[in-house]
Amino acid sequence: MMPLDAEKPGILREAHASAIGGHKGVTKTYRRLREKYHWQGMKNDVQEFVRNCRNCQLKKLVRVKTRQPMVLTDTPGAAFDKISMDIMGPLPITNTGYSYICLLYTCTRGYLDDHATTEIDALTARSFCEGLPLTYRIQLNRRDHYNLSAAFAHVKTLAKRQELDNTRFNNPRKDD
Repeated sequence: MMPLDAEKPGILREAHASAIGGHKGVTKTYRRLREKYHWQGMKNDVQEFVRNCRNCQLKKLVRVKTRQPMVLTDTPGAAFDKISMDIMGPLPITNTGYSYICLLYTCTRGYLDDHATTEIDALTARSFCEGLPLTYRIQLNRRDHYNLSAAFAHVKTLAKRQELDNTRFNNPRKDD
């Protein structure tokens, strides 16, 4: 059966996003549609529909092969001796334009700080680290798929030169 152009979005929604469709991937959705329908560019339409499905993008498992094996590091002796930094994203863009979350946490006490950001670069990393004590070492992670090591190295250089403002932690909490 060849549907009208106006019917295609509803057919795609039914085949993919309904309780019957179950948010299966491109291949299974396409196979299900192929049993009843045919139109020119149907596979491309299915790919585009699944790619833009918000539920699928939020819950999709993405496997990223690591470039190098994990490396064991030494245990820090005191709070803020070692701080780890990580980026989550890209995530769905918020109303305010953010699509990444930058996380920073101490390896001893588990103090966690997070910031939403629009991009991932050295300046973002610097502004994120403003106010941290300067006696820390940033763990450079060569396994990240964003290739952020340049941004982290920039922050590490700034910390060594003590260009970061550390007023935020002039009065640290007792548990840190």
